[in-house]
Amino acid sequence: MKKQTKPLDSMAIYAEGIDTSDYVVKVTPIIQSKLGCIGDLLDVGAGGGQLGAALATSHKRWVAIEPDAYMGRRLATYASCSKVIASGWEQVTGLANNSFDTVLAANMIAPQAAASQFLAFCRSYSKHAIVWIVPSQRGPKKICLTGCLLTKWLPDETETGYERVMSQLVESEYPSYTQAVDWTFTYITKDLVQLTNHLANNLGWDAADPRRAEAYQHLLQQAEPHQLSYVLKEPKQSTMLVWFNN
Repeated sequence: MKKQTKPLDSMAIYAEGIDTSDYVVKVTPIIQSKLGCIGDLLDVGAGGGQLGAALATSHKRWVAIEPDAYMGRRLATYASCSKVIASGWEQVTGLANNSFDTVLAANMIAPQAAASQFLAFCRSYSKHAIVWIVPSQRGPKKICLTGCLLTKWLPDETETGYERVMSQLVESEYPSYTQAVDWTFTYITKDLVQLTNHLANNLGWDAADPRRAEAYQHLLQQAEPHQLSYVLKEPKQSTMLVWFNN
């Protein structure tokens, strides 16, 4: 292992990984099939905008709520994105009730701790449907690519995002439809040492922890060579929760 290198941006890893993953290809047609018309779209926690862009309808609004500056810059590159609100969902003001046909929230971690409140927020703006996509694989949810590491190195997180959300909802709040979708998070890096150190830092390992070298070798064995880069693939599962308002 080399010395520590420039830290990576976790948001950039996630967004770049979604760019090269099959997530949007797997999820988009299911949403379109279930909802039919998407119409005006409120995209809560829009991230890099990949899913919102795939769902956005020509001549209809696509408004994104996204507090992260890096993600906001990516969203600004989409001509189809009508507006980016740079705040968390709890701080949103100035949007009229029932002013969007569809409210989308994909792979957001924070609202899972306040599921009923977040669902009420989404319902206040939705005329037709709400689509909330949550992780349903076990293991750490906040660090991309931990699924490429050995389980013994990871914190014990047995509850899935889906289980966490559903445990907070009362029967009257249950979704109209749910579907699990398997997909693969695919990330391309030119510096596997840098990526290993990023994962180790996020897992709280100190600089001299021997697991860093072990993790590097483990990732090196899994990585697929791609020109001068390495390709890592992490199995994922998301569950779509859909509510219809009429």
